Amino acid sequence: ERDPELLAALRLLIHDSLVIEASEGRIAELARRLALIMQEANPELDGLVVGTESKTGRSWLMEG
Repeated sequence: ERDPELLAALRLLIHDSLVIEASEGRIAELARRLALIMQEANPELDGLVVGTESKTGRSWLMEG
């Protein structure tokens, strides 16, 4: 199922990273939802589950 708010926040895909843009009040919730989607078992890869980590910052060049 598509997540319209998460799709609207998606700004950039770089190799194995996704960059989303959101207000400070929304970023934690969007990051949590994105992690849940990314950690779902992939039936096309025999149920492979991939771990995730998230970082936040004022820009995609900066963390923290």
